[in-house]
Amino acid sequence: MNLDEFEGQVIDALEVGLNRLQTVTLLVVNLEQQLEATRHSLQDLTQVIDTFIAAEKQKRD
Repeated sequence: MNLDEFEGQVIDALEVGLNRLQTVTLLVVNLEQQLEATRHSLQDLTQVIDTFIAAEKQKRD
């Protein structure tokens, strides 16, 4: 292997690694957005449950 072949292989490997890191970064951003949406959904569900329980308690009193 000469210097040009070595340089080409190193550049190719770096490009593959950087592309994978970019893909992982985009996936992490997407996952964070989905987690935030899930958190909001769970907060909404908690509010619905709390409201229902309070209404049921008022009916008993």
